[in-house]
Amino acid sequence: MSKQRKDFFVGYLPMHGDLKSFYKWLAVLLISIGLGFSYWVSSTQKAVGKGQWLLAEEKTYQGYLSHDPYPLLHIVGDKPETIILMSRGKHSSANITSALDGREVTVTGFPIERGGWKLLELRDMSDVEVISSKQPYKASSEPLGEVTLSGEIIDSKCFMGVMKPGEGKVHRACAAMCIAGGILPMLVVNQSDGNRYGYILIGPQGQAAADFVIEDVAVPVSVFGQLERRGDLTYLRIAENGITRI
Repeated sequence: MSKQRKDFFVGYLPMHGDLKSFYKWLAVLLISIGLGFSYWVSSTQKAVGKGQWLLAEEKTYQGYLSHDPYPLLHIVGDKPETIILMSRGKHSSANITSALDGREVTVTGFPIERGGWKLLELRDMSDVEVISSKQPYKASSEPLGEVTLSGEIIDSKCFMGVMKPGEGKVHRACAAMCIAGGILPMLVVNQSDGNRYGYILIGPQGQAAADFVIEDVAVPVSVFGQLERRGDLTYLRIAENGITRI
């Protein structure tokens, strides 16, 4: 009685025809499963945003400094614009710019941009040059009424493009350290049209809001307070006990 031959793979011998066909289809199947799984994983990930940190594009802007309560550069003229200022690392630029509050200056640094917002990272005092010491400039404030808004409290530097993602629980510790260091905090709200908008957060007396928001960073919250328009920026003055976790 003849025994039925069984295919047997030996690495240094040519592969039998049936085995070769089997492994070809197995390879196609595994590659297809891998590609499908990769697409599924990538499609379910949260978008990291379109922020940019332009480290290769040092820029210079001219305008008026203000620190009420965060360091800003107000560009006046036909196209007024406000640029948020900060230092390297997790710090505001107050240690560099506060002595020149209200003065007309040029500032040079690395832009951070996202969704129409502009931030500028300064290195040291050499990045600031006084143009004029005339009457100090002060941005006017327009009250817009009381509101309750729901969203997430973030630090503006990372969210605008320095870190990706610069939001959510994975970024909570970093955001808290940035805000504690003086980086301007914002409440990011999802709009009905699918876009997102940021409101600069200040305390009940118009002071920096770090002490009021630090415990509620990077989690869903509801914030009650007074909206204010200052130039092209919108502020949310937080009411006493105005933050509620959702």
